[in-house]
Amino acid sequence: RDGEGNLISAAGVHVMSERYDVAAIGNIVTHLDHRGQGLATRCVRHLLDRLVPKVSHVALNVQPENGAAVACYTKFGFTERFQFLEGWGVGR
Repeated sequence: RDGEGNLISAAGVHVMSERYDVAAIGNIVTHLDHRGQGLATRCVRHLLDRLVPKVSHVALNVQPENGAAVACYTKFGFTERFQFLEGWGVGR
């Protein structure tokens, strides 16, 4: 949070299963005015510090064009395992 209490960076855990030894993190965001200060890195570190003692596998997805995010995740040892196309579908 900034000095006025406004949320400026956040990250979350989508799912975690100690039984299956896996977690997925995401929704890692930083307000435009506060980017480049390492805030997302601190958020990811905070999550990993709590998840790694409980599960061996932590995953996330990121757009490959998002160089800042890819650089952040690479610092923590994340590597590309596969690519997927995300989009909308219609059906009944």
